[in-house]
Amino acid sequence: MKHFNIFENLGPDAITVYEMLNLQDRYPDLDKGELSSYKSRLELRISLLKEFAEKNKIPLSIDRISAAIPDVDQSLLEEICRALNMPDRSVPLERNEGKRIILFNGGPGTGKSRRIRELDLPADTIVLDRDALFNRLPPYPRLKKEYPDHATHAVASEAILYNERDAYRCAILSNAGSIVADCTMSYLDLGLEMIAFAQRHGYYVTVINMDCPIEEGMKRNEIRAAETGKTINRKMLYESHVRCALHFFEYRKKADASESWYNDAHIQNRLTSSTKRQHDGTIIETIKDKTAFESLKQKCTLPLDNPSWSANFEEFLEQRKHNNIDK
Repeated sequence: MKHFNIFENLGPDAITVYEMLNLQDRYPDLDKGELSSYKSRLELRISLLKEFAEKNKIPLSIDRISAAIPDVDQSLLEEICRALNMPDRSVPLERNEGKRIILFNGGPGTGKSRRIRELDLPADTIVLDRDALFNRLPPYPRLKKEYPDHATHAVASEAILYNERDAYRCAILSNAGSIVADCTMSYLDLGLEMIAFAQRHGYYVTVINMDCPIEEGMKRNEIRAAETGKTINRKMLYESHVRCALHFFEYRKKADASESWYNDAHIQNRLTSSTKRQHDGTIIETIKDKTAFESLKQKCTLPLDNPSWSANFEEFLEQRKHNNIDK
């Protein structure tokens, strides 16, 4: 099956790139053309998950993919998996020690990837890196050419809602011992879902928040754009910083532990605060840097609609919710 070029040959009458990205997960009312596009999209979704599993030596099977992707038609999922020669079942990895997950929260340019490189992680740790997904997703090259201001946001939504979540669930269902998710977590509903899903499967979840001044994050992203071509709209970056700060205080209510780190042009990763949940459910909080902690709380109060930053993509965020496939 040829999955990786499905966006390249769309004719003028075909479903648009935006519609393809926002196809509903439930499709009983889709017409024949849309159903064909939906199937192609699901084939891509499963083939990328298979590629991720093979890279990380995760046993993959139809029952595991079905559990990782429950929001699609299961008969169609099974048909695609069998075409990829997947077994019906696979045995989870044996795990005698505690299973741990670290979820990174923070706006673009806050230093999440750099902090991960500094961690002393087990050799078999599975690292979910959203940036690595971008060039693997076929819409990205076309979107960069046709809609450069929207490209990163559109594919980030794609990575968050599908490939990143699929890989995350699959790693958990395989009983992997150590998982690190390098993600922004600016969507509260998905962040809480990631925490709850891991805890239901016996994982100890730590959320690490990375914070820096918004203007510093913008400078770092401008440097990255010059080096990699990956761009981000200024308004979206601003919103992401505010949302991540706000949501972190919700995440740490649910996580087993949390840390918040601050850095800027002069400070390299200073621990701001930490929390740890006790056996009785109470949360012990430790403030290490009161000034930086108050700065994080202040960021939570900033208005999302800030006229000093360029136009936002609230309409695009609504499309992300999969309410419909309208343009």
